[in-house]
Amino acid sequence: MPPAKKKQKKQQGITAALFGGEQQKKEAVHRTYKGKRILLKAADIYGRNKVPEGEEDFNFLYVVTDIDDDTFASIEYEGRYIKDGADNWRSYPAVDESDFVMDNYRLACFKDDHLLYNKYLGVVKKKENDAAQKAADKLAEEAKSSLDNIDDLRDKIMADSKVDKFELLKDEFEAIRELITYISDSGKDAGKQAQKQLWSEFMLNCLL
Repeated sequence: MPPAKKKQKKQQGITAALFGGEQQKKEAVHRTYKGKRILLKAADIYGRNKVPEGEEDFNFLYVVTDIDDDTFASIEYEGRYIKDGADNWRSYPAVDESDFVMDNYRLACFKDDHLLYNKYLGVVKKKENDAAQKAADKLAEEAKSSLDNIDDLRDKIMADSKVDKFELLKDEFEAIRELITYISDSGKDAGKQAQKQLWSEFMLNCLL
């Protein structure tokens, strides 16, 4: 191969490697930052000594939407904030476009701002999980109590065949519909007045 062509091919390889490396680097930066959430303190948004009264302990929620280069990014406000030391997000819609989008966010601040977001995300999730566990424990306790009551009713019914089952049930359970009085038209009780009551499916299954 002539020397000129060898040199040209080598140059093409170097150029491809450089451009390929730059593209891979850009893609890696986008994967690192894009779509990630951060919390910005009120002083970061308004500037020191310019924070509106009552917002001094606000942390505003933003998401990284685009990467301009290795230094700056575009972020969008998600309409929520959380107070220092709080455990719940609060709504605070943006007033205008300038409050909603920030095009000059410095990526050098990302690590600390993302850590702050993760800190409060963990706090909020813990509160939600604790509430869910408390509700589950309450349901389990109620179910256990209901089973205990059913066992007691079964024991009373088995111990005395003449016990008034309706009286037992209406004292322990809430009926689904009103008590129905009717005249039996068949069987040994034909012509006699009787009463019928619909109870919950759960209770009937347990008593059967």
